Amino acid sequence: LPTAISGPCDVSIGPDNFIYVQEFFANKIARFNQNTGEFTEYDIPFTVPGLDNFTLPLPGHAKFELLSCAIRTGYDGYMYFSNGAHNQIVRHDVHSGETVVFTPPPLLLSILGNLQPLNDLTAAPDGIYFTQTTGNQVTKFDYKTHKFTSWTVPTLLAIPLGIYYSQHDDGIWFLEFGASKVGRLDRHTHEIEEFDLPLNALQPLVVRAETVNQDGSTTLWFACTTSSTISGINTRTGAISVYQEPNAPTETVEVAQDLKGNVWATHILQNTLGVLNPKTGNVSVVVEPSVILDTPGITVPFYGESGIFGYAVGQPP
Repeated sequence: LPTAISGPCDVSIGPDNFIYVQEFFANKIARFNQNTGEFTEYDIPFTVPGLDNFTLPLPGHAKFELLSCAIRTGYDGYMYFSNGAHNQIVRHDVHSGETVVFTPPPLLLSILGNLQPLNDLTAAPDGIYFTQTTGNQVTKFDYKTHKFTSWTVPTLLAIPLGIYYSQHDDGIWFLEFGASKVGRLDRHTHEIEEFDLPLNALQPLVVRAETVNQDGSTTLWFACTTSSTISGINTRTGAISVYQEPNAPTETVEVAQDLKGNVWATHILQNTLGVLNPKTGNVSVVVEPSVILDTPGITVPFYGESGIFGYAVGQPP
């Protein structure tokens, strides 16, 4: 990437079929042309509450605290990003390069709603849904009206984090990092249902894979950080599946799906990737080169694993 120490984090494919990356430390958006190998970077406006698109003339390092790391394509043809600790939604036009910031009300919650900045967002037909971690809410940004609507998670201090719209189930599924639960928001009734996770599936983080089962139901797959597991929930029955990483502790962070339906997971504490075959339940390990720490049981990757992207599950049709 052109910007040094930018911390590329989440990855997605844009409506123009180029790859887009959000830069964790630099507070930028990067477009990668996979045909030419060229990068183009766009600044995310650095704003103050109440002045969404008034950009403060601050040096780059002053923006590092935002820690933005979530990116998806909306059903309206724009790219959408979270804005970390600023608790904003960022809309990017891939054709004009215009980047616009939207802040959810009320003012106090917009400031305090995402102090654990690693929230997430997902695209649904009616808007962008995102989590407010310390606000304990799931919020919708309407494509047409630009209005925000929020629903409070029933469990206190749940810290909703990962979120995913299932096209098969038509529900908004989210992970409660603090409560170790999975929640489902009905887009039509706005009711929230919660599912408890077992003790071997603690602190779910990111949900980025959905596989189809033999009976036609689907399973959503997510990383459970503390328990070092790849876990899933059946969208029809709510049944939980948990698969232990063979080289735990791994500090499993994010998952992605390949074209064969395998679920891949990134690791913080190992220089490895985990690969789950949902049909067999087998979890294998892919070893990566280069480490910055190599001790018995823990091998920290030189690259600092975070995001992973494969088959574009959940993209607008």
